[in-house]
Amino acid sequence: MLSLRHRAAFYRSLSQLLSAGAPVAPALEFGLGHLPARQRSAGGAILRASLGRGEALSRGLRDSGMFPPAHVELLALAEKSGHGDRLLGELADFTDEIIEMRRDTLGGLALPAAYFLAAAFIAPVPALVLGGSLARYLISSLGTVAAFAALVGALALLFRRAPGNLLDRVLRPVPYLGTTWREFELWQLNRTLALLAHTSIGVIDAVRFSASGCRSSRLALALRLSADEADRRGVPLSPLLRASGEFPLEMLALWHTGEQSGRLGETFQNLARHYGASFRHRLRTLVSWTPRLAYAAVAVYLVWKILQLAGGYLDTLNSL
Repeated sequence: MLSLRHRAAFYRSLSQLLSAGAPVAPALEFGLGHLPARQRSAGGAILRASLGRGEALSRGLRDSGMFPPAHVELLALAEKSGHGDRLLGELADFTDEIIEMRRDTLGGLALPAAYFLAAAFIAPVPALVLGGSLARYLISSLGTVAAFAALVGALALLFRRAPGNLLDRVLRPVPYLGTTWREFELWQLNRTLALLAHTSIGVIDAVRFSASGCRSSRLALALRLSADEADRRGVPLSPLLRASGEFPLEMLALWHTGEQSGRLGETFQNLARHYGASFRHRLRTLVSWTPRLAYAAVAVYLVWKILQLAGGYLDTLNSL
C-alpha cells in the first residue's frame, strides 16, 4: 500500500492532467513519477498492462494493490458518470486532510513522549550516584522505556484495529474525548458522501456505501436502517435520520435544506468542512493539554522516586 503522501501526489497529478484533457496513458506515466522506485516499477507494469487491455483506470488501481479498496470503488463509480478526474482531485484533498490530522497529533505528542523518556533515565540517577550498579540503572531505565513504548503501541493498535462498537463504548462516555470521536466520525461520513456526489449513484445508495466505512457501529446501523426505510417508502432521508437520534440536529437541518434545493453535494462539502475544522480544533486542544499532563506525571514520578530514596536513606541511618 502506498504511503499517504505518495498517494495524494499520485491522485492530484492524474486529476490535473485528466481535467486538462490529457489522455489516460500519459497522465498515468506522469502520476507514476511521484511514486517510489519499487512501487513505480511493479505497480506501473500492472497499470500499463491493464490500460493496454482497454480496462478502466480503476481496474488497474485495484489490480496493483497499492490503493485502498474504498478509493478504487469510488473511482469506479465516478468513471461511470464521467467524473473520474474530479473524484481523483477530491481523493487527493481527502488524503491531504488525513495527513494534516496525523501531523497535528504526532507533532503534539512528540514533546510529552520526550519528557517521559527523559524522566525514565533521570529518575534512577540518584540511586546510581549513591552506590547503585550501572546494570540496575540500565535495567530500570530501559524497562520503563519499554513499558511506555508498549503502552503507546497498544493504544495506537486499539484505535486502528478495534471494532467500532468497542471504540463507541470506550470513547463516547469520556468527556470531551467522546465528542472528539463523534465529530471525527461525522467528518468522515460527510467527506465520503461529498466524494460520492461525483458519482452516478443516488443518495440512498451513497448512504449505504458510507455506512460500510463507519467505524462507529451505532452510526452505521442508523444509516443503513434509514436508507432501507427511505428506499422502501420513497421518502427523504433526513426525517428518518432525525428519528434515529444519532445525528446532530444542525447537520440534519442542513441536510433537509440540501434535499429541498437539490444541492446535497454542496451540503455534504460544507458539513465535511465544518466537522473537519471542529474535529481538528478539538484534537489540537487535546494535544495542547498533553504536555501539561506529562509535566504533572513526570513531577509525581520524580517526587515518588525521591521520597523512596529518602526513605531508604533514613532506614539506613536508623539501622546504625
